[in-house]
Amino acid sequence: MTHRYIGVDVGGTFTDIAYLDGSGRLWQAKSPSRPDDPVQGVLDAVDALAAAIGTLARSLLESCDRFAHGSTIGTNALLTRRGPGVAFLTTAGFRDTLAMRRGHRDNVWAFREPDPAPLVPRHRRIGIRERIDAKGGVIEQLREDDVEHACAEAAADGVTSFAIGFLFGYLNPVHEERAAEIVRARVPGAFVTISSGVVAAIGEYDRFSTTVVNAFVGPTVGTYLRDLETALSAGGLRGPIVIAQSSGGLADLATGRALPASLALSGPAAGVAAARWQANALATENVISVDMGGTSFDVAVVANGRIATRHDAQVGGHHIALPMVDVHTIGTGGGSLARVDRGGFLRVGPEGAGSVPGPAGYGRGGRRPTVTDANLVVGRLRDGMRLPGGVVLRRDLALAAIGQHVAQPLVRSIEDAAIGILAVATAQMADAMRIMTVERGLDPRNFTLLAVGGAAPQHVSDLARALGATRAYVPSTASVFCAQGMLSADIEWSAVHPVEGSLDQFEENALNRAIATLVGRGREALAAWLVGADGGRITATLDARYAGRHREFSLDLPNRPLAAEDATTLRQAFNQMSLDRFGHADPDATVEHTAVRVTLAIPSPRLTVAAAASGDRSAGAESRRRVVFAGGAIDEVRVVPGRRLADGDCLDGPAMVEDAFTTTVLLPGDRLRVDATGGYLVEIGS
Repeated sequence: MTHRYIGVDVGGTFTDIAYLDGSGRLWQAKSPSRPDDPVQGVLDAVDALAAAIGTLARSLLESCDRFAHGSTIGTNALLTRRGPGVAFLTTAGFRDTLAMRRGHRDNVWAFREPDPAPLVPRHRRIGIRERIDAKGGVIEQLREDDVEHACAEAAADGVTSFAIGFLFGYLNPVHEERAAEIVRARVPGAFVTISSGVVAAIGEYDRFSTTVVNAFVGPTVGTYLRDLETALSAGGLRGPIVIAQSSGGLADLATGRALPASLALSGPAAGVAAARWQANALATENVISVDMGGTSFDVAVVANGRIATRHDAQVGGHHIALPMVDVHTIGTGGGSLARVDRGGFLRVGPEGAGSVPGPAGYGRGGRRPTVTDANLVVGRLRDGMRLPGGVVLRRDLALAAIGQHVAQPLVRSIEDAAIGILAVATAQMADAMRIMTVERGLDPRNFTLLAVGGAAPQHVSDLARALGATRAYVPSTASVFCAQGMLSADIEWSAVHPVEGSLDQFEENALNRAIATLVGRGREALAAWLVGADGGRITATLDARYAGRHREFSLDLPNRPLAAEDATTLRQAFNQMSLDRFGHADPDATVEHTAVRVTLAIPSPRLTVAAAASGDRSAGAESRRRVVFAGGAIDEVRVVPGRRLADGDCLDGPAMVEDAFTTTVLLPGDRLRVDATGGYLVEIGS
């Protein structure tokens, strides 16, 4: 059976789209993002794809079996703190939990840096008289008049979204559920979130913070998804729309509307799913994925064939305790702005030029220099090169911007200033990669560097050298890699259930009951997707920690009912994880568990990409270009259009390969070989 899938990833500068047609051919296109009208930005990408294929947008949508989408709408709302008025209803005496956070600084070295202000101001954090104890028993009944008074007070203040989180509500949600009923009755049309429906796990602050984030972004995400569904349906789409979750899986629109906090890393997470697929295609288990777009630089790791995941993360300083791929993001992209600070130091990012006006070299009114402008000045990008959306690169504008804002303040030549910008950017990206590898006990020399995003191939050799990696790969779909990941991602549902105990006094029956409960809920939630899917793939993990400590590990549970003897195996696995991560383990300490987590996945059809067409030797003549390397060395390097290359072709550095959306830069000593899919395997020189 053939499938026609579309994947769309909205970035800060470009919107990427990938399409798998019924023959296995993968098409790609890009269009400038539209922050002022993101739905129209998606439609523009569909139009660009249709033009690349040579068909009409309506015909493309009508034949599409599934439309997968990764969006930063909720993330941007959180980062900019642009959202609706939110009220937080919580147990009386605990309304300051959001301000107290975890009781310590997230960055213990930043003494003068205040924590971000809570998304809900103190006067909208309202105490409700009720109490559930640590066993889930009711100590004090819910005072419904308190809830009604809170509704009247919040509605008068213009509140349209409510977060409800009571102490130990994850053990017994009866009060949260009743409070939600009252809010919906008293404030019709309000967005209502309860903590037990978002993350039913221990950790008072993390649970409350996640609930508030969900309430803050919920109305914005809900409106966007509704408008997107309406526009695509009007455009001819008949297949379902699915949304990329932070876990790397896909969810339906109903889940996206109800749990928008799960979409925080929507686009990058899909890229990690694609990285695992790419690792399998390369017959390697270890890959470092570096995604450099116009706004950010995202690092993720596939180690021993598995994606690194976590159950807590921060977005804009706000904690989200939901399953996420472990992605480290910094503000170093092609559009990151370069400047000289008051101390005379060169800085790159995190502020970016965005899609409008973009880098100075775009000729759209930008006057401040970016990483892209530096690449244009040193010759890594071609003067006059056409980009999606009709942008034509102009080196003269890049020279002027770097000259005014960097070269003159530093009293350097423009070329030296551009090299400095690239050196700072490389150092920042290399540090981000070390955080995801060295700090986690992984040796980057044992990994293949996967360079994706429109800008990463320009820097792949620099980054590999900085980490000591000897092998890199640039896929033929590098510039739309996150969108491609949505084509191969699974439909996924996950949840957590509190189960407190210890491995020393192992109660396997309680854990088995909890797992069975979650599996039942998952199958009910995915009933429509399970038809003909053989029950889906179930994975279960156990949250465990040394007694009295707060740092937890996720232990893999066997794909069968647990038995008493599994306690020993789990204890050994826990000690080994502690040793690998922190360099020590305590074999005599009690290991307690707090919750089980279950993920039910409906595997997507296996993604197979057709072999690339044979190289067209007449397509675009080779040339040579003046390139400035670090140290001021100037060389005339070979420039090869990617369309000329075929399976098995090799190219030695220094050289560059220019494709429609990317340029791959080879430094002296590098050797590139083209594989059957049109990707570039690069052996890094010393």
